[in-house]
Amino acid sequence: MSNVRKTIHGVRALVKIFSALTDMDDVIHNDKFGFNLKKDLPVFQEELEKLTYETSKQLVKSSEDVLTTMIKNFDNFSKSVYIKNSYITSVNLFLAKLESAKGDLEKMQNTSGFNYLGYDTLHELLKV
Repeated sequence: MSNVRKTIHGVRALVKIFSALTDMDDVIHNDKFGFNLKKDLPVFQEELEKLTYETSKQLVKSSEDVLTTMIKNFDNFSKSVYIKNSYITSVNLFLAKLESAKGDLEKMQNTSGFNYLGYDTLHELLKV
């Protein structure tokens, strides 16, 4: 896989993760939020933010407008999805975006010596 393809998959995964974090905020601040999610989701959110921080900082430096536009477009598309109620919608969007990001990262898996987005750690986190 070429470096351009790797970068495309990496950026796609990052945009999906950022958008999933937005959905995660919606889940956490919903009145229906509870049970095991209450203790596990904030920890997961913190780890995800730590893992993506450095890469996102570099992307913002190089092309903040492009990254911001990509995230906004992805989030705007998400607003057209509705499943039963806002809580169920946010949970499903969160899970779907992480699964899609995982798919992008898996496409990068068989590349020798390429570590993008802290790939090994992030990939392991997204396996959960």
